[in-house]
Amino acid sequence: MLRSSLLSGAILLLAGSVAFAREWTDSTGKFKQEGDLVDFDGHLVVLKKGSGQLVALAVDKLSKKDQEFLASKPAKVEMKACSECKDRTWTMKNGTTVKGKVLKYGRRDVTITRKDSKLLVNDISWSDLDDWRKYALLQVVSQGEGKEFKTEKQVESLLVAQKGKPLVYPVAGVMLELDTGEPFPAPFFLFSEKDLTVLEPGWKAWLAAEKDEQKKEDESTMLRNLANEYQKNKAIEHRIQLLRAASDWFDLWEVVVTANGEMARVVVPARDSLTAEMLALKKYPGASILSTRILNRRY
Repeated sequence: MLRSSLLSGAILLLAGSVAFAREWTDSTGKFKQEGDLVDFDGHLVVLKKGSGQLVALAVDKLSKKDQEFLASKPAKVEMKACSECKDRTWTMKNGTTVKGKVLKYGRRDVTITRKDSKLLVNDISWSDLDDWRKYALLQVVSQGEGKEFKTEKQVESLLVAQKGKPLVYPVAGVMLELDTGEPFPAPFFLFSEKDLTVLEPGWKAWLAAEKDEQKKEDESTMLRNLANEYQKNKAIEHRIQLLRAASDWFDLWEVVVTANGEMARVVVPARDSLTAEMLALKKYPGASILSTRILNRRY
């Protein structure tokens, strides 16, 4: 294992083994790591081990051969095969959901003031905020004050009681890019416990590196990839559950195919591997089979 380059925040995911694991070597030739290429940004490369765990390695610590591979077309093809999950739904503690792409860690102050009988949040009128942001801000105030605030009027009353003194709440969490394209800073305390197991682990390391912009970006890179793998595997597990419910008399198979330099994973119910491969090729005509494995047996 390339020990010096591992980042905190790696997490076991549910996908199982993958098709194109290659051996990566450090510049000394002493340390080796098998894994699929998930992402790299010129400074950091993210790999997915056969167990599903993500590890991050410094590009300049890799062998010359591996650095050359990162610049090659096969690397780009492999990265495209690990492309972003389209389902980017996050669940809040109250059960509501929000769709957004995780961008990075961050923290900021939320300042609420009252001017000309209007409630302003960081100089933006409360009335101009969408319902999701209003909900999130009420949760920020509730967290900061130690009691529940459900309405804008309750927040206004709090400001009046403070004789106009601004309400300032420090917020730590992740920056989301909502499906509308707008950025939104989402505090950790909004998320469900399950989602926090993915989003929170690298936070302490990000804080420790707050004066080192490169290390902060490395932690955010790892966060983005962990979040993406988490969402992809949620989608895979959901499909598997649906297939299991409808396939009492069949095994479930995962078939990995390639066509025109792109990979795809297909989960199908079938009585044997040959049938599974035929069903996969029916979905992707002209593709080639890379691997086939059984996910569960019917008995």
